[in-house]
Amino acid sequence: MSLIDASFPKSKRILRHREFKWGSRAGRRLVGSLLVVDFCFQKKLDQALVPRMGVVVSKRFGKAHSRNRFKRIAREAFRLSQFEMPSGIHLVLRPRAYALQASSDDLRKELRTLLNQLVEEKSLC
Repeated sequence: MSLIDASFPKSKRILRHREFKWGSRAGRRLVGSLLVVDFCFQKKLDQALVPRMGVVVSKRFGKAHSRNRFKRIAREAFRLSQFEMPSGIHLVLRPRAYALQASSDDLRKELRTLLNQLVEEKSLC
């Protein structure tokens, strides 16, 4: 894995409202103590099936610096673990209230645990 491979370009981000909506409504959900992960699998044949991720953090979560901190940690965890994810997966991450007090290590561990559950569920499909 080189640094270029582990980047997080726009092609791996969920950016459009309809994609967030589709990921939240059409897919499945994993709930942890700090995070909620909505996921579904892309079926388009015209695009490369790469894992994609988006983060949703409402103002109810806290001030801008808290929301931005959560998004930074989530993006970094995705960037480092994207090679272990099934191809074509769309993830939408949302924090729970307890994530505000959690350390960055706790958030990374929680995301890692949920992603491992996700990989196991994919193998069951």
